[in-house]
Amino acid sequence: MKRILIYLGLAVLLGAMLLPTISFSGNPNPRILPPHTSAFGMTYGEWSARWWQWAISMPADHNPLTDSEDCSAGQLGPVWFLGGPFFPAPGIDFRNCKVPPGKALFFPIINTECSNLEPFPWFGATAEDRLACAKINADPMTDLFAEVDGVPLGDLSGYRTVSPNYFFTAPPNNVLGVDAGSGESVGDGYYLMLAPLSAGKHTIHFSASSNGWGLDVTYFITVGK
Repeated sequence: MKRILIYLGLAVLLGAMLLPTISFSGNPNPRILPPHTSAFGMTYGEWSARWWQWAISMPADHNPLTDSEDCSAGQLGPVWFLGGPFFPAPGIDFRNCKVPPGKALFFPIINTECSNLEPFPWFGATAEDRLACAKINADPMTDLFAEVDGVPLGDLSGYRTVSPNYFFTAPPNNVLGVDAGSGESVGDGYYLMLAPLSAGKHTIHFSASSNGWGLDVTYFITVGK
């Protein structure tokens, strides 16, 4: 994934400027940035595209989503990404993550994507095909649950997010299981943008199911140096 350092620098500055101006009035989850606002200079949909680019950019054997790499891998800018296991297994997945102060956390409760590199049922030849494909795969997602520090979050169905069509680069042995190369994709799912946490220990727990499979993830977060 190409990263433009000047852009990221501007994103950090813009994010710092925007966070205090985001209105939490009427927000059922005050610690979560509202899904229909600009968060750190981008929409939820744009951040979801960045999430997929981050996830796909690392090999499966050196990737936080397969528990083979520290959660700091590939992280840049004011927002860090978290996520559940790319290949869910029965039981709860426990993860530890050390996060620098001042970082927002963006993560899917459950998500999917369709690209022009994958076989059916994740293949889409055009942007419109990929959008429709991702929707078909996301529609069965149910049993959404999330809590932060033991406080359950509400109205999670309102956080469904569709990405724009985005470009990605898949390395050898990537999490998509496709040949290395560049492709285009569209993602769909349920995402949360958690405002920066205070220094110390925190717990993030989320779970969901779809078409007979499910995930259940608990992150133990340490914020600090």
